[in-house]
Amino acid sequence: MREAQAAETRMKFVVSAQSLFAEKGYKGTSVREINRSVNLADGLLYHYFPGGKKEIFQVIVVKFPTKREKSLKYVL
Repeated sequence: MREAQAAETRMKFVVSAQSLFAEKGYKGTSVREINRSVNLADGLLYHYFPGGKKEIFQVIVVKFPTKREKSLKYVL
């Protein structure tokens, strides 16, 4: 059960970050914004993604390849 909660929280971070990256770009999105968008405490993102924003972006690129081009467009 705990693992399922952790996986759900990770997915919330990924979905939220993907949306924010598409809206504001990678550089325009802060870790604090990602945390707040999922209503979790600042810094908790690093518990699930020790590599921070960069690691979340890498997960998005790997897990959601059909949306990769759109995400990359706003980063580059």
